[in-house]
Amino acid sequence: MILIVGRVIKLGEQMITPRNRKVIRVFVWMAVALWMLFIFFLSSQPAWVSNGLSKSVTRAAVKAVEKTDSSNSSIKKIEKQVAGLNNTVRKYAHASVYLVLAVLVSIAFKRYVSKPRVAMIFSFLICALFAASDEFHQLFISGRSPELFDFALDCAGAAIGLLLSALASGVLSNLRSKTAVVK
Repeated sequence: MILIVGRVIKLGEQMITPRNRKVIRVFVWMAVALWMLFIFFLSSQPAWVSNGLSKSVTRAAVKAVEKTDSSNSSIKKIEKQVAGLNNTVRKYAHASVYLVLAVLVSIAFKRYVSKPRVAMIFSFLICALFAASDEFHQLFISGRSPELFDFALDCAGAAIGLLLSALASGVLSNLRSKTAVVK
């Protein structure tokens, strides 16, 4: 298995020409920008729209779990569960979108910064600054307000994303070194 993965990695590295590197660089930064626009779009929604979106996600999750449960579920019971879980879903959403942003930013920075720790620090700073500006932006949205706890969740999500990115990078690096030894 390691040999197969190693050969795929080697083939991928051979396909990356200087021109392809530029295309990849542009694509990665475009992904970062699009994800930031997605976050901005979500935080630009008035409170009632945002709450409705998260309730619909929560409702779908509760209904999916209820389908696996053999007991009969009433609409009243489902709505009670949705009301109880909605805030939790909203908080996990904060962390999740910033986890993805941190992974994308760290991939983008790895192309420019030779030291992984420096890339991670810059990536975290970009995510934290964007989270702060996102919370500030909510001052101007109907029914929304900046929340320090939401900012902390955003930063926690970014930190987890960076840890996952570093772990994945280490695993790939380890696979590369193992395949080089096997040859």
